[in-house]
Amino acid sequence: MKKTPDLPSSLANAAERLERIGQLVPDDHKQLVMLRMMMKLATGAMNNRMRDLLRQQDLHTVSFTALTMLINDDGTPLNPSELSAMTGESRANITRVCDEMVARGLLNRCGNPDDRRRVDLTLAPNGRDILHALMPQVHRLILGPLAALDQDERDALERILKKLIHELDNQPVR
Repeated sequence: MKKTPDLPSSLANAAERLERIGQLVPDDHKQLVMLRMMMKLATGAMNNRMRDLLRQQDLHTVSFTALTMLINDDGTPLNPSELSAMTGESRANITRVCDEMVARGLLNRCGNPDDRRRVDLTLAPNGRDILHALMPQVHRLILGPLAALDQDERDALERILKKLIHELDNQPVR
């Protein structure tokens, strides 16, 4: 890892711990471990901000993500399987989350006219209202820190994250 004088305290603590466990990590992997810690710290901080914000509306991140996936101008529905694929959540969890949001009046559920086995979901007016109320805060609290990156940095981060996600998707877990 490159030494930088301006490490945030959370990262400085992680770097100190990494130095202490250095004998367990080969030298050529120390930077990789530090990068992993940095990603965990960044996503953890963003997730904590998001959880705190969503708690005000009695929502969870999965619920919010599902609601945002259903935003469209023409009211095109999605089914739970499509939402599962879009959110990365299991079908069982998406079904449970959607059941809760239907009960709260945030989503509408109806049968699909072309396939009786399929259930379609659309955003209800209450769901749209909650999203409209939350989005400015999401932009400020969650996206604001990303806005500190200039365009070249954003492009580089996007390219790197796409490559990392591609590698994670294509490497066997075991």
